[in-house]
Amino acid sequence: MLVAVVGLCCFPLGLVAFAMGFGAFRRAQREGVAPPKTAVVSMALGALSLVFAAGFVGLSVHLANERKEASAALQGKLAQRLSGTTVDLETACDLGREFLIRARQQAPDRITCAGPLDGAGVLRLRGVASGSDRELTLCLARAHRWFVFGMPADGECPTEGPALPKQKPADEVAFQAQEEALRATEETRRAAAAIARFDERLAKLTKALDANEPGTNRTCPVSEVKDLAFVDAAQLRHFTHSDEWEFLTHRDFCQALSRDDAGDRVEAVDALAKRGTRVVVFQDDSRRWPKVLSGNLHFDAGAFVGWARLVDLSTGAVLCDAELRFANSAAVDTFRLTKLESKEHALESALEKDLEKHFEAAVGKLPFLIAR
Repeated sequence: MLVAVVGLCCFPLGLVAFAMGFGAFRRAQREGVAPPKTAVVSMALGALSLVFAAGFVGLSVHLANERKEASAALQGKLAQRLSGTTVDLETACDLGREFLIRARQQAPDRITCAGPLDGAGVLRLRGVASGSDRELTLCLARAHRWFVFGMPADGECPTEGPALPKQKPADEVAFQAQEEALRATEETRRAAAAIARFDERLAKLTKALDANEPGTNRTCPVSEVKDLAFVDAAQLRHFTHSDEWEFLTHRDFCQALSRDDAGDRVEAVDALAKRGTRVVVFQDDSRRWPKVLSGNLHFDAGAFVGWARLVDLSTGAVLCDAELRFANSAAVDTFRLTKLESKEHALESALEKDLEKHFEAAVGKLPFLIAR
């Protein structure tokens, strides 16, 4: 029956639950006893999951047909309007809608486009939304016709369009394939530029931190950003994948500093760019990670003594410093989920959570606003 409940939103499990219930039902019949109620419920829920799955498939097909019809209608409307030297706002919006419907599978009735449209060479269309709260920016460029050249997360379009391909596509399918290849090339170039710019800013920031002693900039402006990114100064210099002190580094910063996956790194750099240029750097004078003393379940408390430094990532300038101190509580309660978990491991987890709790409390008292 539990499998059947999960199967309501995961169709294959619904079939498994129906088979299990049917098997129990048949065994009860053979043995001449009343079938278990759970077997009957499992069969009913399994059948219901089939109905849900059929409905979901039907809805998906309907939405796909709706998107296909809307895309075809926009392509027909745009057919004679994309070969000129420029495009107006209405044409740009229709081009953006067609791209979002066909290439990004967006619902036609949820796409809005208010503009403005500006730029030269590569045009920038702002004020586009597709059902989410965040507005999109589309970059429009011209090859053998105007097309959507990119959808940059930072809202900045390139200054130059793509090189004109020698061969002009023969039909709409060939046009779309050529334009997708141009978009992919531009995305690769943009990703490499974004990472290089981020690395350059980190180098400038590290240099500024080394040249500016903590405690010399005590006037802290209140940040206008409600959700500032933050990073451990030690990770800026030598990033390591470690559980110790990981709460001192924002997840986007951790991903942006990692060298494991270029795609994930670009995504994190873009996410940091949306937060603005102000960043908090935690720099220690001394730090000690909590340690469980073997045999007696006592521990040496962890502690951090240092600074929270508000910096501008774009310039590397240190805007202000504030002292930051936190440490473990004198006594820490532990809780084991099962007896299979050792008391030492439970205490280690409790100490880490306790230290992070005191970190958050200390951060909440800083003179500038930080919301994790």
